Amino acid sequence: MKPSWKAAVSLLALGTAILLAQSSRKGEEHEQNGIDDQSYAIVSGDSLTMNGSSSDARRARMLRGRVQGDYIWFERDLKFYYITDAALVARAKELFRPQEELGRRQAELGEQQAKLGEQQAKLGEEQSRVAVHGNFSAQMEDLKRQIEVLQKQEATHKEYTEDDLGELQGKVGDLQGRIGDLQAKAGEEQGRLGEQQGKLGEEQGKLGEQQGKLGEEQGRLAEIAYGKMKTLLDHAISEGLARPVN
Repeated sequence: MKPSWKAAVSLLALGTAILLAQSSRKGEEHEQNGIDDQSYAIVSGDSLTMNGSSSDARRARMLRGRVQGDYIWFERDLKFYYITDAALVARAKELFRPQEELGRRQAELGEQQAKLGEQQAKLGEEQSRVAVHGNFSAQMEDLKRQIEVLQKQEATHKEYTEDDLGELQGKVGDLQGRIGDLQAKAGEEQGRLGEQQGKLGEEQGKLGEQQGKLGEEQGRLAEIAYGKMKTLLDHAISEGLARPVN
């Protein structure tokens, strides 16, 4: 049985939410692309907080074999530099702490969205299985035989009584009534599942709205952090704390 379109949409939402929930895990690259053309990276173990391209990330990581501990890599006027001063590196990390906290909150929301997506997918599967179940083949065959008898009687000009016709009509009515009852029950079940889907959809909408607000806040914090990071790097160059990458 093919899953309903509601189940397919819920599974897609689930996959998306899971990806979002994983977005701030340790070891990933947290990029600030699109703010400006200034490239930099704060390298701390396997974690990389950066603004730049994948090529910049590779350049920043190449220093791991030469530098002990955490460091900052950046580009300025087509030249590459790195900073190992512990105080400056710590200050740079603090600039992005608010964004990391927001990232954790977004991950938590993403996990909630994933759970809701699972529930929506299960409900969608249940909806696809709801059908009118009943075996009426024996009754249908009996009705068919009686109708054939009446047709033969009419063709041979034999009379059939009103009792014969009434019995046949009664059986047809009984069968229609049973089918109608089953259809009503199936409709009630579909309505119940649809109501649950609606409630889950409302919850997903609320979580999505929260994600949107957090995303806007991430953009605002990114601009602030970028400006402060630029000032920090300018200070490092002027104080001789930034060494050229040879």
